[in-house]
Amino acid sequence: PSDLAMKSDELLSRAQQALAFGDFPLAERFTTKLIEAVPDHAPFHILLGNVFAKSLDFDQAIEAYKEALQLNPEHMEALNNLGVVYRQSGNYLDAEDSCKQAVALSPDKAEIHYNLGNIYKKTGEIDKAETSFNRALELDPGDRKSTRLNSSHIPLSRMPSSA
Repeated sequence: PSDLAMKSDELLSRAQQALAFGDFPLAERFTTKLIEAVPDHAPFHILLGNVFAKSLDFDQAIEAYKEALQLNPEHMEALNNLGVVYRQSGNYLDAEDSCKQAVALSPDKAEIHYNLGNIYKKTGEIDKAETSFNRALELDPGDRKSTRLNSSHIPLSRMPSSA
C-alpha cells in the first residue's frame, strides 16, 4: 500500500474511534485531515457530516453531506443522513425530499423507510408514517425502532417523536 493509503487508513481509524468515544473535536480534526489527503472521496465527507450531526452542528453537517453529494449525487447514505439532519433541524420539506431520493436509490433499506416515517410523523401525515414504518418492518422484522412504534396501542399521532 502507498504511504497515502496507510496514512488514510490510520486517520480513518482514529476519526472513527474519536467519534465512537464522543470526542467530536478530535474526530473533526482527523476527518478534516482525511479530506485534505483524499478530497474526492465522498465517504470521508459523509463521516465529517456524521461528526457534525452527532455534535448537533446541523448546518455544518448539511454542508458536509452536500459536499459528498457533489462528488456522488446518488450516494444513498449521504441522502439519507441529509434527510435525518434536515428533520432534526426542522426542515421537513427538504428532509422528505432527501429521504425519498434515498428510497428511490435503495428501496430495500429499512432504515430509510423508518427515517421517512419519522418525517411524516412530525408533519402529521400519519397514514404515510404508518406505511413507511410498516415497510421498514417488512424489510427488517427485527428492527426494534419500527417494532416499538407499530406494536404500541398508543395512536401513532400521540407518540413522541424520536430524534
